[in-house]
Amino acid sequence: MRKLAIALAALTCAAAAQATPLMSDQWAKQACEYWNSNGPLTSDMYKEWKSHDDGSGYKVIHMYRTDCDANGGGDNDKGKSHMVELTISIKDGKTMCEYGGAVKHPLRSQDYQMGATTSRWMKWGSEKPDDIGMFDMMKLNFDKGSLVEAMRTMTPFHQFLVIAGQVKGTTDACPAK
Repeated sequence: MRKLAIALAALTCAAAAQATPLMSDQWAKQACEYWNSNGPLTSDMYKEWKSHDDGSGYKVIHMYRTDCDANGGGDNDKGKSHMVELTISIKDGKTMCEYGGAVKHPLRSQDYQMGATTSRWMKWGSEKPDDIGMFDMMKLNFDKGSLVEAMRTMTPFHQFLVIAGQVKGTTDACPAK
């Protein structure tokens, strides 16, 4: 019986070690894959973004959990010590995620940076996209990017907000830097 308990404890520890924290680099890679499997994100977003990419053919999204502040920064820097990036290509009538992981592109005027508390990301993730309202967008720390553009793409933007529920990640610890 004792050996069984030790074996179960070892399995539990191994599973915990392999858990992917929400908004970690590995989680962002999986979020990129989810984006590419979501019709409204790949097609509906294109309609608005095709003329707002500054001719580069892509947009960048930096996202973070505001309650994960590894650097002990002030209120304006909460969670920004570990952001992840989604790089979205805009071509051939689609917006496809080409990269998900650690931040590698600097933000430009047409890109986005946004954050929310872990509990807020998880609340959106547990909802149906159609149940997310305009008030929910006001709870997003929209640090950079066009809020007007986001409002014009409400249907696919709601699909973006539920990513935290569609791409599983642990919330008991912040991502490591």
